[in-house]
Amino acid sequence: MSSSQNSTVTKEEMFDGNENHINNGNPFSVLVVDDDNVVRTIHKMMLEVKGMEVQLATNGKEAVDLHRVGACFNLILMDKDMPVMNGYQATKELRDMGVNCPIIGVTSSTEEAELEEFMEAGLDDCICKPLTIEKIACYLPGVASTSTANHRDDYDDYVEVEDENADRASSTNSNNN
Repeated sequence: MSSSQNSTVTKEEMFDGNENHINNGNPFSVLVVDDDNVVRTIHKMMLEVKGMEVQLATNGKEAVDLHRVGACFNLILMDKDMPVMNGYQATKELRDMGVNCPIIGVTSSTEEAELEEFMEAGLDDCICKPLTIEKIACYLPGVASTSTANHRDDYDDYVEVEDENADRASSTNSNNN
């Protein structure tokens, strides 16, 4: 299945009203894919405090291999830059395998071209680090979101500030000539 054919499940379809359980009564499961042990540990703790079941993978290949042997998750948090198989490659492969749960890119990159390429691999959203529960609340059952905005806006806000700073610098230089 290609990313253009990808159909993700809506939050309403995913949850049965039982705070941290999906429709079949199992705990909401999240796969955290990141090569940084500290980041993995922090993300795991944040999610477990909210009652989520968390599985860890240290690179994209581990995430793909977990799915190949039958693992299934309600949400995948995918780092972009990892050894062995990066987040772009893993996301693309997971989508090609038919994985349709939400995959959220989590990255420290602010390069627009890199983020767009990562999104095009089949992500549902891309969030700039540091990750917080509030940034992914709309993907988690029983967690109230403090914002209705798409958190891709974090990146868009960063680009707008950079553009405004560049415009100011340009006009300042023009006024000084």
